[in-house]
Amino acid sequence: MKIPVLIPTGVEILVKPGQKVTFETPFIKKVSTEEVKISLASSLGISPDKIFLYLHKFVGDAIQKDELLAEKKSFMSTKQYLSEYTGTIKEINHYDGSLTVVSQLSETLEERCYFQGEIEAMEGSTLVLKVNHAKQFLLQEAAPFFGGPMFVYTPENASQVIEDDINGKIVISDSITSYDHMKLEALGAIGFITVKPLEEKAAVPTGLLKEIKDLEEIAKGKFTCCMIAPDHTTIYIYD
Repeated sequence: MKIPVLIPTGVEILVKPGQKVTFETPFIKKVSTEEVKISLASSLGISPDKIFLYLHKFVGDAIQKDELLAEKKSFMSTKQYLSEYTGTIKEINHYDGSLTVVSQLSETLEERCYFQGEIEAMEGSTLVLKVNHAKQFLLQEAAPFFGGPMFVYTPENASQVIEDDINGKIVISDSITSYDHMKLEALGAIGFITVKPLEEKAAVPTGLLKEIKDLEEIAKGKFTCCMIAPDHTTIYIYD
């Protein structure tokens, strides 16, 4: 079966079609940025409306720290402006003689896949993920970009769960008490899917199933993973 996976915007994608991925596979890399205005005309002592005559880089160009952005040559001397930033030139303003640069601050750690299977295709902002078997269930609401291995938590197994059962998994249950909520997060739960809202705000992503009967069907199945659909109104249970 094929499942759509939403790709966040403004990220570097680290997977490709034909690749088999697990929850340990690097998925995306994010880059932190800020816009910086450079008063170039003032720095070089040139007329703002003549700024284009001195530029070595233009709108859309990538720049590196210490790279030459502009240069003013005269008979007696040469004055250069070297970039203080790594990033991309967003705007050149010939009224005030400035450049606006989208500056790269730092790279975050790579984020791993919140799904597993085989990537069959990439279509715009969506991946097509091929899995063995899957079922869909409706949600009232859910956090985006949310999925992982799952554990169905019931009154029958509540007293027996250990860290290996819960760590790194999404807990699926009808309802969870405040006490169980704290215990499950301490055991390493990475999310909660419930029918009834949690009594307290969770530090991890959450979602609400629409029907109690769906939980009963999920509990009877042999599926091991779950993932929120791109529209946030459907959950896929799959293996």
